[in-house]
Amino acid sequence: MKIRGYSYKQVEIEGLQMRPYPHQAAMLNEWKNNDSFLLVTKTGSGKTRATALPVLKNHESAVFVYPTNALIQDQAKAIKQLMKDEGISFYEWNSEKAQESFGTAEYVLVQISAASLNEFAKARGIRKSTALLDMLRPDKRKIILTNPDILYLIYSLRYCASSEALGHFQAYQTIVFDEFHLYGGVELAHALFLIYLAREMGAFQRVVLLSATPNPEVQAHLDRLISPLLIDASVKVPQPILCGEGRKIAHDVFLHPLPFSSDIVDITRTRVMKLFDELKSLKESNKAANSEGEYVPCIVILNSVVNAIALEDSLVESGIPRTEIAPIRGLSARSSRDVRGKTLVIGTAAIEVGIDFKTDYLIFEAGNAASFMQRFGRIGRHSEGTAFLLGDHRECQAVMSIGDDISRDDLERGITAIYPQQDARGWFVDTLCGSFTILAQGENFRKRILEDFSADDSMKSQIDEWLEETLNRYSEKMELSQMRRARRKIRRKPEWFEHYMEIDSFRTSLPNQEVWDVREKENERDWCYEADVKMLLTRAERLWYNEKHGRLYVKGYGKYRQVWFNKSFSEEREEDCCGILFTTAHYPTDKMQFKQEGHLTSVSHVMAKPNHHVFTLAPADIVSQLDWRLAWFPCGSPRGRYIIAFDGDALLLKEIYDLSKRNSRE
Repeated sequence: MKIRGYSYKQVEIEGLQMRPYPHQAAMLNEWKNNDSFLLVTKTGSGKTRATALPVLKNHESAVFVYPTNALIQDQAKAIKQLMKDEGISFYEWNSEKAQESFGTAEYVLVQISAASLNEFAKARGIRKSTALLDMLRPDKRKIILTNPDILYLIYSLRYCASSEALGHFQAYQTIVFDEFHLYGGVELAHALFLIYLAREMGAFQRVVLLSATPNPEVQAHLDRLISPLLIDASVKVPQPILCGEGRKIAHDVFLHPLPFSSDIVDITRTRVMKLFDELKSLKESNKAANSEGEYVPCIVILNSVVNAIALEDSLVESGIPRTEIAPIRGLSARSSRDVRGKTLVIGTAAIEVGIDFKTDYLIFEAGNAASFMQRFGRIGRHSEGTAFLLGDHRECQAVMSIGDDISRDDLERGITAIYPQQDARGWFVDTLCGSFTILAQGENFRKRILEDFSADDSMKSQIDEWLEETLNRYSEKMELSQMRRARRKIRRKPEWFEHYMEIDSFRTSLPNQEVWDVREKENERDWCYEADVKMLLTRAERLWYNEKHGRLYVKGYGKYRQVWFNKSFSEEREEDCCGILFTTAHYPTDKMQFKQEGHLTSVSHVMAKPNHHVFTLAPADIVSQLDWRLAWFPCGSPRGRYIIAFDGDALLLKEIYDLSKRNSRE
C-alpha cells in the first residue's frame, strides 16, 4: 500500500531568507491584526516556524508551552535553526552557561522544566525561586520554552517568587500552546482558565494554539474563550506563489500489515531481526547524521511500556547489542533516551508527539485515529520510508482496504472510520467538577495572597475583589452553568476541597514516585527515574523500599498483577458512596492502602501520606465506559462491587458516573 507524499507551495516575502509556506505567510500577515490563532496543519509542516517567525520579526518576547520536556528540547532546535536561517543572533542560556552574560545577542533562548530549573539554581548557587526569576527576567528579548506544569504552578502562586514572575510575564507579548489537542478533561479545564487568568493579569496579548489533529469537541470552548482565527493549509495569501511543485513536506511511504493474534512482542522481534542487517548498513551510510542524533534507521512504537521493555530484552537475547537500542518511554531516565549512534529506537506514546529525526523504517501500533496519524507522521518526513502496522487481523485488513495508492488525506479519512476517536472530554469543562478545578486554582491564589505578609489589608482586599470579578467574568464568558452551584458548595468549606487544593497541579492525578531500577543498572543505563504509581503497582517486579538508602527499588516490569484498594466499601449503599467526593483523612491509614496479589506494597500508602487525597467511588460495571487515561482500582478485592479513583481522576470519574445515571434514567 503506497501513501503518496505531498508538497506545499512556497511564498516569496521581501526581507525573509526562508521561503514560507502559505500558512506560515498567513500567520506573518495576520499577526498584528489578531490576538488569537488556531493553526491546524499536518505533522511536519512547520507549525513552530509559523509562530516563531512573526515573534522574531516583530521583536517580541514569547513563551512556548509544550506538553512534554522531550518536545521542549526538540522544538528548541527548530527555533534555533530558524534564527540561524534568518540571521538573528541568539544566546542559549542554560545551567552550563549560568554564570555567563548574554553579550550582544538579539535573543536569549531559555528552556524551563523542573529539572532545568534545579540544574540552573545549583549552577548559580541560588534558590530555585530566584533562578526562576532570573530565567524569566525581561532584561533581553527572550524565547521561553516550558511545560504547562511550570506555568500552572506560577499562576497558582506555588513558587515563592510567583508574584514577581507574574510581573515578568507582562513583558511577554505572545504565548504558544503546541499539541493543544492533547489536553482533555481536567487538563483542558486548567489550560482554558490558565489562558484567561494570564491575560487578565496583563500577560500574553496574543494566544496561539497549534495542532495537527484538533478535536471539534473543544472548538466551542475556544470560540468562547478567545475566538481564534483559524489558519490551515488551504489558506490564500496575497504574496506571489513561487512556480514549481513546491517544497516536499512528506515523501512516499509504503505501508505493510503486520497482523498478530497474541504475541505482539514476538511478531515485532521477528520483523526487526529480518531488517537488522539492512539497518546496520543504513546506519553506516548515514554515519554523520546518526552520530548527531538526526537519523535512526528504525523506530518501533508500541502502546504498552511493558511490551516495549519486553521487546528490547527479546532483541538483546536474539543477538542485538543493547547499546544499539535507545528506549524512549515513560520508564527510562532522560539520559537513556539519547538516540545518537543508535540503530533502533523503541518507544511508546512518549515518542509520538513532535520528536523529529530521520528514519527509513517505522513499526507501529495505534489505539485510536489520532495516535495512528501522529505515529505514522514519524516516517516520510525527510525521505521515502517503509512502515509496518501492528494490529489485529481486522484492523490490518480494514486499513489495507482503503486503497493501493492513496493520498495522506485519503488515509486520514479511512483511519478515522476504522479506529475509535479519542474522547477529548471537552464536556467536562461545563460540569460541577469542571468548575471545582477552576475554583481550586482561584482559591490557592487567594490563599497565598492572604498569607503574604508584605501586602497590607487594603491591597489584599482589592486583590480578593479582583479575583471574585475574574471568576465571575470567566464563568459568564465560558457559559459555565455549574459554576454558581460549585461556588455555593465551596463556601461551606468541605474538607475534601481543602485537601484537593493542597495537591492541585496541572495534571492532578496519581503522584509519581522516584524509583531506582536495578534492571536498568544491569543494562548499564542511568537507573533513577520517576514512575507513576499505577504502573509500579500493576507491573513492577520486586518492588521494595530500602530504609538504609531511602530509596524505592524495582527490578524491571513484567506481567500484569492484580491490584486493589484495601478498603472495600462493600458495606456501603451505592447511593451513599458512589459519585461523592471524599478525603482519605476520614479513614484509618491502614485501610487506605494498595494491595498487590493480596500483599501490601512499598507504595501502598501514597494516597494517604504525606498529603491527604480526594477520592470517589463508582460501581464496577462502569469500567466499560473508561479508558487507559483514567487510573482506577477495584475496592476490597479484584472483583469488588466498586472501583475507586483519586484526585483529578476522581473528579472525572464522578462526572462519568453522574452522566451514566442520567443516561440510564432517560
